[in-house]
Amino acid sequence: MKSDRRRIFAVRRILVVLGLLASSFTWAGAEQEASALKLTVLYMNDAHAHYLPYEEKGSEGLIGGFAKARTVIVRERARAEEEGRKTLILYGGDLLMGTHFPQHSKVNSV
Repeated sequence: MKSDRRRIFAVRRILVVLGLLASSFTWAGAEQEASALKLTVLYMNDAHAHYLPYEEKGSEGLIGGFAKARTVIVRERARAEEEGRKTLILYGGDLLMGTHFPQHSKVNSV
């Protein structure tokens, strides 16, 4: 008698779990796909206060600078918008670490 009750209880639990799984699969169909967030993530880290671009031996052209970073952000944000995506911009830190305007920069400020 006890084993029959246990079997019935086990079958009920399995049916409840299967029912929940089946309902979640049907619910997560077209509605979820239509409302899915399309996201472009732009991430920058450890700029170490290189606000202005600078030259470095062995590299061609100027490196760094926040004007260059802004150009990339504007371009990628526009591209994402054309594709129906949202843009999330993250900055990981070390913005004020180091010399604010490096002495080795050969670019004159305006």
